[in-house]
Amino acid sequence: MTDGANFRSLAGLAALAVFAAALWAAVACTQPAKVGATHRHFYGPTRLAAQPSTTNTVTGPLVYAINSFGGNVTVLTAESDKIISSAHRVPYQPNTVWVGLAPYDIAITPDGSEIYVTDANLAPIRLIQPPVPFAVTKLLLALREARVSVAPASIDAASFTATVPPAWTAKPEVWFTDPDGSELVTWDNVKNELSGQVALPSAPVGLLVSRDGTLAYVTGADATVRVVDTATHTVLDDSLYLGGNPDRMVESVAGDVLYVLNRDPVQLHIIDLANWTQTADLFTWEAPLNDMILTTDGKVGFITSDDGNLYYFYPDQNRACVASYYQPVFFDQDPFSNPTMTNIVVTDCLTRNEIWTIVYDQINDDWTVNGTVSGLQANLAYTGQAYISDKGQLKFLIVAGTFHESEGDTFRLQTTEQQAPIPVGLLPQGLLVTPSRHVPGLDWIFVADTGGNVVNRLLVDNSTYHKIAE
Repeated sequence: MTDGANFRSLAGLAALAVFAAALWAAVACTQPAKVGATHRHFYGPTRLAAQPSTTNTVTGPLVYAINSFGGNVTVLTAESDKIISSAHRVPYQPNTVWVGLAPYDIAITPDGSEIYVTDANLAPIRLIQPPVPFAVTKLLLALREARVSVAPASIDAASFTATVPPAWTAKPEVWFTDPDGSELVTWDNVKNELSGQVALPSAPVGLLVSRDGTLAYVTGADATVRVVDTATHTVLDDSLYLGGNPDRMVESVAGDVLYVLNRDPVQLHIIDLANWTQTADLFTWEAPLNDMILTTDGKVGFITSDDGNLYYFYPDQNRACVASYYQPVFFDQDPFSNPTMTNIVVTDCLTRNEIWTIVYDQINDDWTVNGTVSGLQANLAYTGQAYISDKGQLKFLIVAGTFHESEGDTFRLQTTEQQAPIPVGLLPQGLLVTPSRHVPGLDWIFVADTGGNVVNRLLVDNSTYHKIAE
């Protein structure tokens, strides 16, 4: 990307602003009507960022939510839910943090002093500097649909102190994707200038700077994840073709595993960073995945999906939701029968907590399958044939016994999951984690619900859950 490319579109930004304003008005009109909509705090929130540390145990750190069609950032406190800077439009709020027409991504420096916001349009990167009134400046760098990532601070869950990684101290660079130029771009946070460009074999999609700040992971339009040395700006030989449309990534707390979300096919890839191989673990979801986060201690993960749910993920087991079942019970009707049910398979995040009844119909020589949650299944079961329920929640095989089945014979099977998915809105997107000052040892998980124009908050054990603002 040349300097000319940085600025060649700036002359047309005025026209673009007029067009985007009209587009925003059209989109706003399609939003569901609700009481107090003119006092809404969020307008399509998508991505979140938070101060790495704070000594205020009452309010906790500040949380920043970008509003995709609001042109601004909503600022709130993690512990007290207080809105510091609102997206209210009527009446006009003088402390609103305006950052562009369509905020796209956000990242905060490990010392918490500056926040970078990109835009879906070809527009200058915005730099926010707290505290109130949150000064906003435009960088001499314009990018379109750029992801942004910074070496994160290491947060101690007990003391709430944040440690800046040595790599950031040595080279304080902010990393951006440039899809139009098929490259990564770096910005010097101290000198406030462009500091480097890294050419890539394909247009970048997702971006993540490692926890120690020494590497940058990038997923490409060619469905490949690559690694860049942040010190030398060199693309390393390590790469892995994943297929489909890989996007968002998260690194394990220990720095030995990389999780990659694939939107199509819907899949979670688990990469062993020691040898750059993908594990054989396979996960199935009904709808595309949007974001993933790990708790401060790395013991629990959370994943958002287009189906409106927040899913638990357990790194120690490499499993999500953790479905299981109890051995089936057979209820025999006269005359005596003795079939058996074997090869039972349940599917994480598809199988729910429910009771299944499988009843034999002697006239049609088949079994009807009915779940207390999934309902009556269209797929019928047949003795001697492998069965799969309508959505793949349950699989089994009924084996004939020495005495033939009779009318009304019933198998009863209970399926369970360690933690059921949590409904969190119409279209949950970005996730954020920060240690709770009020409940030591637990984390607050924030979920941006783009479709519902809200940000949700819950404790990791789900003992507390509520909407912050409507």
